[in-house]
Amino acid sequence: MKKLLLAGILVLLTAIVVACSSGEEDGQDDNSTDTEGTEENENTEEEGTEGESDEGGEGDSAEEGDSASELDVEVVATVNGKEIQAEELLENEQMVKQNYQSMGMNVEERSDEIRKSALDQLINTEVIKQNAKDAGIEASDEEVDEEYDKLVQQLEEQYEDQDVSEVFEQFETSEEEVREDLRNQLVTDKFIDQNTEEVEVTEEELEEQYATYEEQMSQAEQEVQDFEQVKPQLEQQLIQQKEGKQLQKLIEDLKEESDIEIMI
Repeated sequence: MKKLLLAGILVLLTAIVVACSSGEEDGQDDNSTDTEGTEENENTEEEGTEGESDEGGEGDSAEEGDSASELDVEVVATVNGKEIQAEELLENEQMVKQNYQSMGMNVEERSDEIRKSALDQLINTEVIKQNAKDAGIEASDEEVDEEYDKLVQQLEEQYEDQDVSEVFEQFETSEEEVREDLRNQLVTDKFIDQNTEEVEVTEEELEEQYATYEEQMSQAEQEVQDFEQVKPQLEQQLIQQKEGKQLQKLIEDLKEESDIEIMI
């Protein structure tokens, strides 16, 4: 996605793919039991477009000074011959920076990490898109219409004084581009669903997660909620962890079968 508005549509998948590209770093997050953060994650798909739009109003292009020429190459990678342009990478870096900043991280100290994450996102997404296409997976016009109507409703609620077409113009995109990217996202979702299994969480796993939660809250000198109160959040955390691991394995397998060349 080249526009932040469109990227906001894909924020859920992007977040998962970023986690998948982190390799061993994923293990460090598996035991996190911040129930407040989990509640926010549950709303990511609904609020992702709004969040990205708020931050992208003035920053829908790369920051001043960022240009394809600074990389000394026009193409930063290829996936089975499909080129990933330097411009795409620089624009995606801005999204990653915003994500890091929202988590209170110092982006200046993590420039190399941010660039790698941004490139990994683009490569992983392209690998999934290509395999979904090869599998013959399609999204109907009716499905696209349904998702588009949901997006329009969100935008109308956020931009009460603007027409949706004006919002699209603000983010240098169009209804046609938005519909096409929604179609791609639907196809991607179907491919992932078809190539991963539905996860289950046991009571024993929930109890172990709660024990970790109790320890973390006690160390932070914060109130510990009863098991039944936080059980839904803990269950969602475990589901997300298991789904993330499945997606990571799927992407790794697909990348092994792909011809990927990185030029930077």
